[in-house]
Amino acid sequence: MRFWVRALLGLSFIATLWGSFSPGWGWLAWLAPAFFYLAVQGTGIRGGLVWGGSLGVLFFALELQPLFALRPFLGPMAMLPWFALALYGGLFFAGLGAVVGWRKNALVWAGAWALLEAARGAGPLGFSFGALPQTLVGTPFLSAAAWGGPALLSLAIAWTGAALTQGLRRPRFVLTALLGPGTLALLAFLPLPSQPAGELTVALVQPGFSQLEKLERDNLPVLLERYRELLSQVPAEAELVAVPENVLPGFLLEETELMAPFQETARRLSVPVLVGTGTRQASRVYNSVLLLSPEGTPEDVYHKRRLVPFGEYLPGREIWRRLGLEPLLLRYLPYDLAFGPSSQPLGNLGVMICFESLFPGLSRELVLKGAEALFVLTNDAWFGET
Repeated sequence: MRFWVRALLGLSFIATLWGSFSPGWGWLAWLAPAFFYLAVQGTGIRGGLVWGGSLGVLFFALELQPLFALRPFLGPMAMLPWFALALYGGLFFAGLGAVVGWRKNALVWAGAWALLEAARGAGPLGFSFGALPQTLVGTPFLSAAAWGGPALLSLAIAWTGAALTQGLRRPRFVLTALLGPGTLALLAFLPLPSQPAGELTVALVQPGFSQLEKLERDNLPVLLERYRELLSQVPAEAELVAVPENVLPGFLLEETELMAPFQETARRLSVPVLVGTGTRQASRVYNSVLLLSPEGTPEDVYHKRRLVPFGEYLPGREIWRRLGLEPLLLRYLPYDLAFGPSSQPLGNLGVMICFESLFPGLSRELVLKGAEALFVLTNDAWFGET
């Protein structure tokens, strides 16, 4: 196959996979793997490494564009996490490319995609942006995950693309592509293994500040007044109030004046309140969520377990120091947040923080430990109005 044909197929893969994460365009994900397989097949292991890695880096370079929101704070240094994460994500597509270049087998291709995608989300460097299951959000297929987890969704989509690719040489093989969506559709219509046990009325409070406003402590009077205004509008029928991650530029457990609006709301409505804040224990700083009791007292705390690499901690910080990059480190990320010790429900509430919602193991663990409702608190100040 000529170089320009492979390049065109590779660009088609990047465009369809990237586009599939836009609302209403998830159906493109069923086609994206086919373009990848077509671009890489027949290149051998070495060629597959190069083609797969190159396409992966380019895809993640597009997918991670929102990281440029860091530029007002870091200037050109904002390129560091964007570039590092694009390279890291590209490594897994390089591995997939090696498999595709090595062997022409649809089942091997689909299995490798699902396994490598799961591996990318594992370990301390877990990184699940751009995973195939996310393209099924808002579709009936998503509930099939109750029977096989996200890996089943990845396998079904990757199989569909592999079968379509093989079908170009063996037309009868095209029909087997229906096994992917057909299996997910069948599982989606089966009764779920667990059923809702009740309802909970939750008031969600989102002030809509920009990150520049939210990080500046001089803005605390304005920030506090805005929260008081919004919290005063919470209706009496609310059974729980939830506010964002890192709600204010401070440590609420140490600064009573910052905690006051949320405690007053808990007491006024006699309901628990979930509030995100930084917490300190000795020399460690955590990204945390507090559970305030209906009396307004801090009842429990959850510390974030899955931190964002290059965002909340710097992988290999000691190596960077030894390379003489200490001045850059101090400007970019002066210190690492500490990893939370374990996932425990706050009462009967399973709480995750932002990035953690990408890891199905955390929600599964919380449910197994007794959580009856799952919540994800995020920092609403990043990335415009997303």
